[in-house]
Amino acid sequence: MPVKKIILVLLNSFFLWCQTSITGEINPYVMTRTSDRSQIDLPFRLLSFQIDHSFNAFDIKTTSGLEYRYLSKEPLFTLREAYISFYPSWGEIKAGKQIHSWGSVDVINPTDNLNSYDYYYMFKADAGKKIGSLSLSSIFYSESYQVELVLQPKFSPNRIPYAEDDFPLAPDLKPNINHKIENETEYGFRFQTSLLDSDVSFSFFNGIDRIPSVFRGAFSSDFKESTFDLGYRKTSVYGTDLVSFIGDFTLRAEGALYRTINKPIEDDKESLKYLLNQEIIYSQFVVQFEYTTENDLMLSAQFIGSELINNKSNWVAPESNEPMELPIPEFSPGMGTPFAMFTDRALLVSSSGVLMDDQLDISGSIMTNLSETGLMISVGIGYSPILNWKIELATTQFKGNESPINPFTLMEDFSHIRWGLLYNF
Repeated sequence: MPVKKIILVLLNSFFLWCQTSITGEINPYVMTRTSDRSQIDLPFRLLSFQIDHSFNAFDIKTTSGLEYRYLSKEPLFTLREAYISFYPSWGEIKAGKQIHSWGSVDVINPTDNLNSYDYYYMFKADAGKKIGSLSLSSIFYSESYQVELVLQPKFSPNRIPYAEDDFPLAPDLKPNINHKIENETEYGFRFQTSLLDSDVSFSFFNGIDRIPSVFRGAFSSDFKESTFDLGYRKTSVYGTDLVSFIGDFTLRAEGALYRTINKPIEDDKESLKYLLNQEIIYSQFVVQFEYTTENDLMLSAQFIGSELINNKSNWVAPESNEPMELPIPEFSPGMGTPFAMFTDRALLVSSSGVLMDDQLDISGSIMTNLSETGLMISVGIGYSPILNWKIELATTQFKGNESPINPFTLMEDFSHIRWGLLYNF
């Protein structure tokens, strides 16, 4: 019997005897600006669904979505995850397109860098803002600890909304990436254990920046004009996170140290362009306290911060490899949580709860920029008149200052009201 027929028979047998479940949601909604009631036309996930097949120690999982945009009226199907899992006695093995989850703090996770981010969905929680990556992962469990290993053979950058008039922070043009990646393989590991009545983890990830940066430059004879070649730097991330309890409060803390290197390679030395030699160390961290009241109202407060620790950057002349005194481009992190683009220091206070026998859920949050004037306020209400159906109403408002480069000021035009309908199946 030909190999293809054997594989087909095995697959048919698997799906015949396995257990299958299908879950998902339909979520049409509309966003309008607070300022003039005009519609904000950005893509959104109209349909999301997950199909799981289980057979003995094997699972096959697919997570898909149907993205829609009112202006173009062209739906876009996306396969967000598709992987197979095997569960031996010592742990689990997964292979395929996966969305990973590292860290212990809610929403903002400096250690969670395995997947790239979709900036169209940067305000979504958990996996909703991530892009699945082709990877092989394995977790080993023991009574006192667990170890996770991840290997990703193909690099994936962030999805950035270039030239989007309705997204104020969007760059005007999609840049040309002139500097190719030598080796796309990324890898990481995470060790988790219990220590002093707390859950602690330590992680390491060796990867490639999700956002491009300057690699080489060409300057005019008077050095007043310049053009740059962009590429993706290599970055190593050393992370740790903690979950502990202090009386009725839950303490969550997470931090990451990033080491970014941009070194000239042999091919670059033959170029007639100046080379940007960089070794940069920066950090991101979050400390969170949360408390649940007697009526199940959840309150939490997060202190969010980032710090540029060391920046060794200099231009190197072509061929001679001699350092040159030329203007250094401002450093921008290529890896880490997207919220780092807003501020170096922020306080985020949020709450959520349910009323009327779970028919009504209410949530709200306030982010205050501690570096300069900046405020983001979000409030959401959901009402379920019947099972599996929910009517949603939410608003997000931004307030900045007179500075034209303050991200909160730029986002003022994005202040909006959103209403929609959600159906779970």
